[in-house]
Amino acid sequence: MDNLLHIQVELDAAREAVLEALVDPSQLTMWFAEHADVELDHYDFWGRFTPDTPDREQGRHPIISLVPYRTLSYGWKVRGADSTVEMLVEPRDSRTLLVIRHSGGPGDEGAAIYGLEDWWFLTLENLRRHLAGKRDYLRYDFSVAPDTADIRHHIEIDAFPEKVFETLIEPKEIERWIASKATVEPHVGGRYDLGWGEGIGAVKILELEPGRKLAYSWPEPRESADAPPANETIVTWELEGSGGKTRLSLVHSGFTPGENIDHLRPGWLNFLSWVKSIAEFGPEWQTPVKLITQDTAAYYPATIGARQTEVYVPVA
Repeated sequence: MDNLLHIQVELDAAREAVLEALVDPSQLTMWFAEHADVELDHYDFWGRFTPDTPDREQGRHPIISLVPYRTLSYGWKVRGADSTVEMLVEPRDSRTLLVIRHSGGPGDEGAAIYGLEDWWFLTLENLRRHLAGKRDYLRYDFSVAPDTADIRHHIEIDAFPEKVFETLIEPKEIERWIASKATVEPHVGGRYDLGWGEGIGAVKILELEPGRKLAYSWPEPRESADAPPANETIVTWELEGSGGKTRLSLVHSGFTPGENIDHLRPGWLNFLSWVKSIAEFGPEWQTPVKLITQDTAAYYPATIGARQTEVYVPVA
């Protein structure tokens, strides 16, 4: 069976506005890709912000099928393997459901599409912000080699630091963007658990300054149960307020020298984008829904696991 990455998001916009944002090159270059060219036979995009498409030649994506006002699918060579992206638009009263189904062939080559999951999450959040009239997009630059062994991201949030800090420390808020089951003991030395499993992900609070700073230990996974204790990395959040806004900084440090952590960088940027949207959009904001399996549910926000019945299954 082909590998399938299914992600969907309900957008607060009419179908016509969503369709225009998906096919208008001038809009695509705002929230999706650095460059775009769309015609009846191709859906081309390339540049810094889309993986495996550094130039026009590698950014050619032939249109495979098109049902006006309904679906569009195109080909995309990912990690050297062929894949297909299908975009389906479904009106929901005054809102619109957008479904992305990215499929690859069987085996390890086809499974390369799963390396794009965080990128798709980040990109769809940019689309949501675009349709809401917010133009402060977060886009990962694939053309720049990291200049540090740490992961470092900085963003601006249109909310007070106290509001942003709630998303980092309150269990119900944490479950909206990263935790399947959050447990927080809000003091230095206290437990900070995302529900991913024993010793996986965040473990213990190392620094805590309400509204200003939060740091917790994050052990690297062991190769096996019999392996020696894992190297302990540290995740540090710092908040700086000014004029009702917050500069939020994330540093994930302490990795084994020479370790390749490039696959983690877009994921952390996406988590920051979700924190930003929770603080700015408020209680009504929800993550996209991804089709997940029971054995992977622990690694996704509780809000995704609880909404699996919403997964849209297109009629054959």
